[in-house]
Formats: sequence, C-alpha cells, structure tokens
Amino acid sequence: MLRNRNLIAWTFAVAFWILLSTVLTCGNVVASEHVQFVQDGKQYEVCGETLVVAKDGGRLFQANDGQIWMIQSDEIKDHKQDSTAVEIASPEAAVAQLLETLGDDFRVLQTAHYIVVSNANAPFVEYCAGLFEKLHKGFYAFWKNNGWDLPKPQFPLVALVFSDKASFQRYARPEAGPGAETIIGYYNLKTNRITTYDIGEGAGVRAGGFLVDRNIATIVHEATHQLAYNCGLQKRYADNPFWVSEGMAVFFESPDLKRGDGWREIGRINEVNRLRFAQYLPNRPANSLITLLQDDTRLTNTATAASAYAEAWALTYFLVKTKPKQYVAYLKQLSEGDYLDSLGPRERVQMFRDTFGDLETLDRQFIAYMRRFVLRR
Repeated sequence: MLRNRNLIAWTFAVAFWILLSTVLTCGNVVASEHVQFVQDGKQYEVCGETLVVAKDGGRLFQANDGQIWMIQSDEIKDHKQDSTAVEIASPEAAVAQLLETLGDDFRVLQTAHYIVVSNANAPFVEYCAGLFEKLHKGFYAFWKNNGWDLPKPQFPLVALVFSDKASFQRYARPEAGPGAETIIGYYNLKTNRITTYDIGEGAGVRAGGFLVDRNIATIVHEATHQLAYNCGLQKRYADNPFWVSEGMAVFFESPDLKRGDGWREIGRINEVNRLRFAQYLPNRPANSLITLLQDDTRLTNTATAASAYAEAWALTYFLVKTKPKQYVAYLKQLSEGDYLDSLGPRERVQMFRDTFGDLETLDRQFIAYMRRFVLRR
C-alpha cells in the first residue's frame, strides 16, 4: 500500500483542522461542492465533498470518483456549493481522465465490481479481473461470517495493469518515488486505485516461478487494501496502524500455485511469512509485541520490515483464529477514527489492550499458538 507523499508534505498541523464530517457511509445525502484549484502547475476542477477544512481554508476533499485531494488554501481558485446531492461518478467517468493521460493502447475491461484499465495482453487482464472478483466475493463472505456485514463500495474500484515493468515504473515513479524500482504493485490512498503489471510480460501467468507466486500475492494484497478502504472496514487518511493494514492484506494474499488461478482461499498459511517469523522467533525481543503495536517504525524501516511484516501476519492470523469477535471489535473502533487524526504510541497500545486484555498474557498465548499450530510443519 502506498501512503501518498502529499500527506507527509502537508504543511498544516492537525491541531489547526476542524472536522466537518463523520464517517462516510453509502446512502448519505451530501450537498455537492465544486472546487477549482491548481497543483504542480496543473488546473483541476472536481465535484464532491469536503472532509476536513483548515482554519485558513485548506481542504481535504473527496471527489465523486473516489480520489481524495489535499488542497492548500492558496491553490484554490474557486469554491462553490449547491443544493444537489453528490452524484457518484459512473465507471466510464471514473476512468475518463486516466485514459486521456495513458494513451491509445489502453483498453477497459469492466466486470461486476471492477474497472480494469490495461495495455497488457487480454488473457492476463482477464486473469487479473477474475482474481479481483474472486477476492471480492470471498472478502465479503469472510467478514459476514465473522459478524460484520460490510456495505458495498461507494466508488468504482479501478485497477491499472501495465504490460511490462518499464512502463509500470515510468507511471509509478511520480506516485511511489524510488520505491517504484523494487515493487510489483501498490494501492494508492489518494487515487484509490491499484496499479501493477504483468511480470511475465506476455509469457503467461505461470512464467517466472517464484516471481509469479509473488505477483499473484501482490495483486490480492493490494486489492485487499482497496476493498478494506472502500467498504468501511478502514478509513483513508485516518490513523490506521500499519501492522493492522499489512497484517490483514498478507492474511488474505497467500497464493496457491497448485490451483490453476494461483489463489484458493482466505486465511491460508502464508509460507513466506511463516518462514520469516520462524527465523525471527529465536531472537525475538521481549517487547516485540509492544513495538509492533505502538507505531509503524518497524514496518517502514527497511532493516526490520521483513520480520515486522511476518509478525504482523502472525498476530493477525492468531487473532482471527482464536479471538475473532475481539478482532472485529478492534477493527470497528479503528474505523471510527477521525480524518487526519494520529494516535500516539500510548494511545495505540491502550486501544489494543482495552480490547484484548493483558499484553503479557496475550503475547504468551500468541507465541504458544504459533509454535504449536503454525510453525511445526
């Protein structure tokens, strides 16, 4: 998942923001706002609703195609509001501007729940679309079976699939920065889109061995982020602990190359992260759970990210399998957070403790469970 760099560069302190709206839910009637603004030398005109406004007039603005814009006050050229409700963009309108920027060789494949924009070969595009739909069905069934009947996405779910690594990197660099050189795909919080490429570059879904294994995992992983942020399970630009977001996506992603489509079920043991956690466990610090919960440092530091992702997956697996009601209650509490709010380390740990109880006891249960049921294979 790509955390948009504009959030880091945003110059206003959260303390200066006034919250204007509560959690968005499908069916809310919100008066349309129209904003004209200039960013990076380009002029934009968007329709939608303001989520947060700063004292000086800067806005966190959600457009009717699902994109969220951070607009500083000196960038706004015109702002007006009318009495009509926000009309969600049609699938065609949601990708119209994207198609204009990409070129004539891109085509659109629309499925029941997705819009796939791609210049890759048709079999791979159809494969990705089928995988998205399979995940969509399983995702909603999984949470419903765990007591959470999630609303359907408010906005069109858009995926951009490039035919090769080079074109993917050219497109991704402005959004992902230097990281574009090393990733297979990402979900962008700002644009609300998944972006990836055909790692086999037309050679077929199974070409490349382990790399295609990771390609499948990446597609499902990033599509999980997109679903989570579009169905009310998580809220974009709110406080979402990285271990929660990434642990959940890794929980859903596990590929299965014994199947024709490479992915079978939600919650299958993730072999890559099982092995990494097994390697981490002998030297796991006593405060490992606390450091995972309190902030995102371990997951965003390249030196510790691999073991942190493995532990995030392992903790998610343990909680889903042994404490599903508490886990859902915890996620619901996180989903109610305010836009641009940021919990401190103590607040994050306390929220987790309030739901799951004493952390030392939980940590012992966690490690014992993983040793007995997951690591012995």
